[in-house]
Amino acid sequence: MISSSVQHGRGVEAIRVYELMKKMESTLTRMVDILGRPGNLREAEKFINNMSIEPDAFIWRTLLSSCKVHGDVELGRLVVNKVIELEPSHSGAYVTLSNIYADIGAAFLEVKLTGSSEMSETGSSSLMALQV
Repeated sequence: MISSSVQHGRGVEAIRVYELMKKMESTLTRMVDILGRPGNLREAEKFINNMSIEPDAFIWRTLLSSCKVHGDVELGRLVVNKVIELEPSHSGAYVTLSNIYADIGAAFLEVKLTGSSEMSETGSSSLMALQV
């Protein structure tokens, strides 16, 4: 829609649509926070999965923060995978998950797995917790 407006000489309209889209994404992130902060984590996850736009890593990290507040390791692990899928180099998600484990008294390990004895550039990760 933005590109179409620009192509047809309606640059001001394109900027207005872009600003509305930014506000919409900000509102969606706030809604995830509104649901997650008091502990409605599954409702927040459902909201994200049913959004009309593709959720970005920021929206998932908002839910991850709520998982940390409420000590939800299971959902936290799922959310970390979503964040890493969208932003593979974002180590903050792993740190937050590690903190969730620490808060519940478990150790967190990240084990790199590959199909051969050599580490590939695109190795996958497996997460595991050890009770201490």
